[in-house]
Order: sequence, then structure tokens, then C-alpha cells
Amino acid sequence: MYPDIIDQVHREVPYLWWMSNRARAGGLMFERGGTKLKFDIVHAENTNRTAYYGFDNLTPADTDEVTAGFENWVSNATMVAISLDDILENYGPEGMMKIAPVKYQIALMGLTGDIHRQLVQGVVGTAGAAPGDRCVAGTSATGRTELLPLSFLIQKTTGAGTNIYSNLDDIHSIRQPTTGPAGQAFWYNQSLLSTRSGSFAGFRAEMRNITHMCSQGSTNDAPDLGLCDQFYYELIEAAVDAQRQYMDVPTTDMGFDNIKLGPTTFLIDQRVPNWGANAAADMTLTPAIGNCGAFYLNTNWLQLVVHELAYFQPTPWVETIDQTAIYSKITLKASHRITQRRKHGVHYAVVGTTST
Repeated sequence: MYPDIIDQVHREVPYLWWMSNRARAGGLMFERGGTKLKFDIVHAENTNRTAYYGFDNLTPADTDEVTAGFENWVSNATMVAISLDDILENYGPEGMMKIAPVKYQIALMGLTGDIHRQLVQGVVGTAGAAPGDRCVAGTSATGRTELLPLSFLIQKTTGAGTNIYSNLDDIHSIRQPTTGPAGQAFWYNQSLLSTRSGSFAGFRAEMRNITHMCSQGSTNDAPDLGLCDQFYYELIEAAVDAQRQYMDVPTTDMGFDNIKLGPTTFLIDQRVPNWGANAAADMTLTPAIGNCGAFYLNTNWLQLVVHELAYFQPTPWVETIDQTAIYSKITLKASHRITQRRKHGVHYAVVGTTST
């Protein structure tokens, strides 16, 4: 066991560090065993209520607002190898204690970068249920579906009656109708296309607006994490230069630059995608100063469930028959899920060159 592995992963992926250290009811959760993960989910509003007097008839129609979601485990791993020459050149227990952590660290760089991409960015869709204006989970070289990214769970195009989440059917066992009651809005995240980026005052107003939109509901809790690209972050800095800035000290101690505005701590994440200039525009994976943006996340309602024996856990070293080398693997078995979409949002198409 090399405990520094977990610290290295958390330092390189701001979102993962936040989920493991700062999240409240959600965040990083450990499970053991099972072929699928089951959880309860609220997806609609009870619609049989009515005002009555005396012996008026009440609406007897049954409603289904709570259902069970099922998520599959997603497994990732990377190989670590030490050749016989490496062993001989670093002979003895002390030699292995020096070389093994270095080998783990080098192998971990690639795995961490890919997990970072899977959790935040995903891949841009192409056609059908996954057009180019949204991101989806990628597919590995072995044909396996990767972790669901934030860019898929929290989309820029929302609204009742649009069937925009029809491609989530297999994930949460919920069929979004092409037409339906406004109660379906419980299952849509918040989305704000920037239209007032010509001034710092307009930008601040939009930030307040998306925060308040995400705070609606009986729990009355606001986003605690703003995950943004560098252009959006620098725009926040410029917009509040003349005002008081608050800093989240523990986040700074981990090496992450941050600004805390109200309940939300903003972190730069290079994997935040580019949502384009409007709702219909194709997404790209490269941020642009003319179309910067941010996720507004309430980690009470986000969960990264990991297997307690496979959270970047190295396996024992084994020797192969046909090679003069020993091998180990670093594994991650996890599931990325959202339990109430309306508590999250995306602010996009923000012009990062605002100067007044």
C-alpha cells in the first residue's frame, strides 16, 4: 500500500478532491460488492392534488414520483511493470522501496488524466441520441462504457416536453415523455445562456441568477462548487476586483487557486468543456475566451460511489512465466451519479473579454 497515491490523485483532479474532502451528503461514497448499484430518485411532482370543500371528490389517480435507479460499475486500471534489470540495479528491500513508488507514480499519471477526463468532460456526441451539442460517456479501447461525465449529467439544453434527456433511459430507468406535466422539471438541471456579458455588473447578475435557480426546492441549499475554465475564473477575478474577495483556505492549502462567492467556491478545471455560443451550437473540448462557462454543482446531490477495495488500489506484484519482470495494477471501480438534477446548473457562452 502506498498512501501517497491517493494524495497525488486528489491534487491533480480538483473535482475529485472536492468530492472526497468537501462534499456533504453526497460526495465520495464507498461500497463493497454487487453487480449494480440501486438508489432512490425523485423525478417528478405529485399531480393529483386539488382544492376541495365539503364532499367534493378528490383525484384518485395514482402518481409515480419516486423510482429506483440502477447504475453499473465502471472499472479502470493501469499496468505497472518492473523489469529484472530494474530489480538487479536496485537490489534488496530498500531498492524496491525506492523504485516501486516511482513506477507507481509514472503509471498513475496516465490513469489520473483519463479519470479526470471521464469525470468532467467525456466526449462530444456525434449523432442520433447524442448530437454534437452535448457530451456523452466515452468508450474505452476494449469497448466498455466509461464513467458518466458532468458534461453529460448536467446539460445546457433543458425543458419539459423536449425529451432532451431521452438518452438517460438506460441509466436511471426513467422514460421522459415527449409531452408531459410541468412536474417533469424536477428532472431537468438549470441552464443559463449568457446574454448580459457586456459588463461586469451583468456578469455578476447572471452568476447570482444561476445560483438562485439552483437553490430552489425544499432543501433550500445552494451550489457549493463552481467548476470553471480559466477564462471564466479570470473574469470573476476582474469582476470582483473592486469588491471584497473571500478565499477558501483549505482549498488553497491543496494548491488550488479559488474564489469563494457566497456559498460557492470556484475552482479552475482544465477539463471543463466549451458549450458553444448558443443552445444549438456543437460543443468542443477546448475552452475559448469568447464562450467560457462553468458548472454550478451542489455536491449534496452528486455521488461518486467507489469500491472500497479498488479506489486507486495497487494489486500485489506478480511474476510472469515468459518475462523477466514483475507486474502490478492500479485499479478504480466506480460509478458517477446524480440524485437530483434540478440542484445543479451550467452557465455558458460567457464572453470572457468583458472590460467594463
